Amino acid sequence: MTFEREERIAFARIISDLIEADFIVEEEEMESFDRIRNEKDFSITMSMLSEAKTMTFAEAVGTLQALRDEAKKARIREKLHHMSLSDGTCVPLEALQIMAVNYALDGKAQVFSIPEGSSFIENMKVIYIENEDHTPTDAYIRQHYRAISNEFRLAGFNFVYIPQIADDYKLIRGDYLHKVIKYMIPTLDEAKVEKIQRDLCSMTTSRFTHELLFKKMGINMLNSKPAFLFKIGESAVADKSGVDDMERNMHSNFLLVPIDQMLGDTLHGAPASILDQVVDLMDSYRSMVSAKLVIENQPLSKKFLYYGFHRSLFDLIAYGKERANYKLVINLQNRAKPVVLRPVDAQNGQPDEGGGDLVIDLTPQPYTLYILMVYMSLLEENLDWTDYVEKDETHKLILKKYNAIYRRVSKGNHSGEYRDKSHVSRIKKALKAHGSIVSNIDLFVPDKVQVGKTVSYRVPLPPDLVYVVEGPKGKEREVRMVDSNFWKSHFWEDNH
Repeated sequence: MTFEREERIAFARIISDLIEADFIVEEEEMESFDRIRNEKDFSITMSMLSEAKTMTFAEAVGTLQALRDEAKKARIREKLHHMSLSDGTCVPLEALQIMAVNYALDGKAQVFSIPEGSSFIENMKVIYIENEDHTPTDAYIRQHYRAISNEFRLAGFNFVYIPQIADDYKLIRGDYLHKVIKYMIPTLDEAKVEKIQRDLCSMTTSRFTHELLFKKMGINMLNSKPAFLFKIGESAVADKSGVDDMERNMHSNFLLVPIDQMLGDTLHGAPASILDQVVDLMDSYRSMVSAKLVIENQPLSKKFLYYGFHRSLFDLIAYGKERANYKLVINLQNRAKPVVLRPVDAQNGQPDEGGGDLVIDLTPQPYTLYILMVYMSLLEENLDWTDYVEKDETHKLILKKYNAIYRRVSKGNHSGEYRDKSHVSRIKKALKAHGSIVSNIDLFVPDKVQVGKTVSYRVPLPPDLVYVVEGPKGKEREVRMVDSNFWKSHFWEDNH
């Protein structure tokens, strides 16, 4: 049995997260990793490990989830188990990550990762998620809240049921809560203070899923069935376009376990209730943990609690910026801001009244490279990045196009090369800086594509989200790039 290259890379990513789960890299773990990567069926090279560092935990799990060979799945489970005990202790986050992989391999769960800057949720939290209110599942959770909460708590988890959090805020005297909100954010006017107060006291699970998870954190559960959402740690992901793997971005990792999937199982020959399944799930988790479990008790209180999930919810409502869909607008006549992100619902050619344009903060050369990437992705082929002789003519032609844009974005400047990793890295960082506001930011970020020796970059934007500004001063208008006469012409032949 031999694993494919991409499978070995994915496995290396998961092992890497497992090693770093307790924030200590033990000598025994390094020795165990060396043994695994040198085994014939894995043969994980340092080059593969480097590629693994550019994957998110979710991407790695997704690759292994696609396996059809049960023997390979069993081998992965075996090695993860051995790896977790290599230092003599399996800590909670290690066990949780292994559980996530096992559930995903069995098709019982989904794992996903989001940029950490978008996450307000702490580790070892499990949240009940649904898209509708007053469902039979919700009624069951409410009726058995204490029992379910205790089962999670005994395993070291803090169970979050949004209506219960809202009930806690309702117990706080209104004038006292109002004063606290005003104290926390003194610049708020009365209307916004009252809105935050109402939101805290009336938050439902479906509103939390739609308005906070999706719009403010970028976690898309809008089509999800009722489920338990586990926070399972963070990962450092190397920037693919960085000069080296020292440029890293932190991601938060989550495990989503659909409740209807749980109910499809049986316990002792009979259909299992949600509570039965929670017990079974937590028993399985505890059987893997060899470290001491920390049980958190949260006392009942009519006071304003600013810790744990109460703090997370308050910060999301009060400070979290609502995300929206944006489009890309290119204006070669505006050298200060040749590229901006603009809300999709903005008036033609105009930012919204609130100054909704988001500037992509770059210098002329990275601006030029990004515009070229967008142009090549939409109107031609991906931007060629291959560095070998056979592509010399291709390289020269692309460079002409680059300089034609560069002359307009700068003050007539010229460059002898368009390929610069540092510029790609700056582009990605400048775009991702708006990730907490732009819900569709991933569409704007360049992807590196490699097929054999051929390397290219593409921007996965659809044509309807890329506009250019055309027309004389005072009569400018937005036109889709794919409909623009200028961008469809041989503009690089124009030397003026």
